[in-house]
Amino acid sequence: MAETLADKRLEEFLNALPNATREEIGQFKGLVEQYFLGQITPDEFKARRLHMGTYGIRGTKDIHMMRIKVPQGQLTAEQLECVAGVAQDYSKNIAHLTTRQDFQLYWIPTKEAPAAMAKCAAVGLTTREACGNSVRNVTACP
Repeated sequence: MAETLADKRLEEFLNALPNATREEIGQFKGLVEQYFLGQITPDEFKARRLHMGTYGIRGTKDIHMMRIKVPQGQLTAEQLECVAGVAQDYSKNIAHLTTRQDFQLYWIPTKEAPAAMAKCAAVGLTTREACGNSVRNVTACP
């Protein structure tokens, strides 16, 4: 399979991450590939993508919403710039701030989601367990 822009972006960000984070995002990339090759069902993919903070958008197969966790509602300038960059590079240039003090980015191409996750992870942000049956975000007034 030829290397795509999504693959190049992902590799660039993964190189800067701790091993466990790199492996987890790499595993998710593998799941995305299996999903598009028809090797796993939509329901199997759903269970795993929710764990990684990625929601489906009705009526689409290849576009998702990603939730980025912001524990206690506090971000560094670098993290805020990263969220803006991910919104600009992977979404429609809009970040929605939720009532749980997280960011939601809509219209992210599914194949680009691992690269967006890796870019967030490089500045200490995660999408992991931001959806599904898990403890969501701890909110606070800093």
